[in-house]
Amino acid sequence: MQNDVGMLNNYYNVLSVRREDDWAVYTVSLNPDCEVYMGHFPGNPVSPGVCSIQMVLECAERECAVSGFGRKLAVGEIRQCRFTALVSPQTCPLLEVRVSMAWSDVPGAALGTSSGQESGFAPGSFPEHGGRTAWLKASIVHDGTVCLSIKASVYILQNPCREETVTVGCDR
Repeated sequence: MQNDVGMLNNYYNVLSVRREDDWAVYTVSLNPDCEVYMGHFPGNPVSPGVCSIQMVLECAERECAVSGFGRKLAVGEIRQCRFTALVSPQTCPLLEVRVSMAWSDVPGAALGTSSGQESGFAPGSFPEHGGRTAWLKASIVHDGTVCLSIKASVYILQNPCREETVTVGCDR
């Protein structure tokens, strides 16, 4: 796979991707020279949580492009987000970003997991986007340790050039 550059043009590089059952597993390298680390934190760089979430979203967007669904995603609601270990280009320069999505073509259709415990999108959710919605489950892993796990509803932007307003919710 060609070395592919992610957000901020130099925050991380995608080195490879492989498939494991319903998961796409991206091997990425963090770039310690990225300017993000100059302020977060000088001499002790730590990846900002928002950058880790963006990296997950960008890997999910690559999966959408591979599947022919489009390229640009927006987050509808973050149902769960757990940061369980620090991510740093010094201590864990190589990471795995694991991404799995369950798609629906029906606007507002309920999407569930195998346990059936998650409800879906509210009726009429994202109708302006053609109803292409999914549950995104993802994690960032370093040497077998999960550093971040996230579950979110996402939808494909039909017109990614247009300004979008997205409301991000949380568990109640």
